[in-house]
Amino acid sequence: MEGHALFEATRECATIDAPMKVCTTNAFSVDADRIDELRTILATYAAELRANEPGCVLYRILQQDDEPTSFVVLAEFVDEQAYRAHMASDHVARLRGQIHPLMGDSHRKTVWRDFE
Repeated sequence: MEGHALFEATRECATIDAPMKVCTTNAFSVDADRIDELRTILATYAAELRANEPGCVLYRILQQDDEPTSFVVLAEFVDEQAYRAHMASDHVARLRGQIHPLMGDSHRKTVWRDFE
């Protein structure tokens, strides 16, 4: 791939002093009779996150069409520092205490970084 124009342009862009974005996906399911409780918890959490974390540039909660008890939460942070601040925040600690009992063993978190 060396010498390919797109590869060279990408490598050149990667040398620009830009922070690497961090994205996360959290996939999980809850019992059908707890979806309203989940909605309330996540609405409060999202408001706190948006008010207190300017480094979080994307936060989306997605519900699966054909399996309404399955969810994915997408988040994007401007850089590693913003992600670490997020993970150390009081509202994340509160969320864990509230939501993990709803998810049980279904939770799967993945951290993604820019591909260079």
